[in-house]
Amino acid sequence: MTVTSIVKVNSKRNKTDTRKEQLVSITSCALVFFLSLYLMPLYTDGDQTYYRRFWQALANTNDSNLPDLLDLSFNYIGSREPFYPIISKAASYFIEKDLFISIINAALAYVTSQYLCRLNVNPLLIFITLTTNYYFLGFYLSAERLKFGMIFLILSCICSKKFVLVFRLMSILAHMQIASIYAICLFQKAWYSIADMVESGEIKLFVLTKRNLFVSLISSLVVLSSFIFIPILLTHSAGKLDSYSKSFGTMEYLRTIMFYLGTVIVARQYFRYLMLFLPLLVMVTVIGGDRLNFVGYLIFTDTAFRVRNGINIPSLLVAAYFTWAGFGFIQRVILYGDGWSAISN
Repeated sequence: MTVTSIVKVNSKRNKTDTRKEQLVSITSCALVFFLSLYLMPLYTDGDQTYYRRFWQALANTNDSNLPDLLDLSFNYIGSREPFYPIISKAASYFIEKDLFISIINAALAYVTSQYLCRLNVNPLLIFITLTTNYYFLGFYLSAERLKFGMIFLILSCICSKKFVLVFRLMSILAHMQIASIYAICLFQKAWYSIADMVESGEIKLFVLTKRNLFVSLISSLVVLSSFIFIPILLTHSAGKLDSYSKSFGTMEYLRTIMFYLGTVIVARQYFRYLMLFLPLLVMVTVIGGDRLNFVGYLIFTDTAFRVRNGINIPSLLVAAYFTWAGFGFIQRVILYGDGWSAISN
């Protein structure tokens, strides 16, 4: 789920690596499947209120016309993105909702483990991240549309080149918020290009030339678009499914800042990542912490897990914290039927 740069990961693996990958992947997705199968029936409040009503509405209608299906989706879950209502309608003929979502959760765990294995991340760290992490538990139990988008996003990073564009398009059709990740990547690439030209001396700061004026104009447009375009994408369909976007306060800013500090400590590139996190800090005010900090977490994880197989102090501290938070998420699901209940109340 590379955010800092959506690139192809190394696919050349020896037999020993492949066996380790498969063992980690199968073990992780099996545990995620059974954990989902146990917790999904208990998750009856929050976002699942709307998803369960939507599935009930699907069962009560025989109309498979796409416009009507999208209208039904908008009425119940506040979204017209086509992938989720189509796949849900097809699945509703054959399988019960909680079982279907548990299978999809296992698929998300599997493809994510494959991606992380190809980054040579420590197997135990992969297993802990996929089975106990706060954000992944949110994917599994709450964010039903977003998880499909994440599956396609990850597949675009590990598939052959001829399928990359297909999977990226599918990820956006599954959830518009994935487009914000692509927008952030484009913003970062533009900033990297400008920074490289400054560092190489192609552009001299504080020297007024036509080239400098042109680059300044383009960079200003990129920055401006990141502050306008990305919030629009992130707030898309935030109407009914807003239980995890209500959190707002000093802690949310601190969490984003901590992700930034952890990222730059690992990567040792302060200014480049500052321009990546700055829009996130501003947008926390507009949208709310959890929705934005999920993106910040992905940026940090994708950077930290590439260093020393993920066994570095920032990576381990963040993993420990979100494992602890993940257990709290599970406890709230069992007690209140909503993993975000302590946040949204």
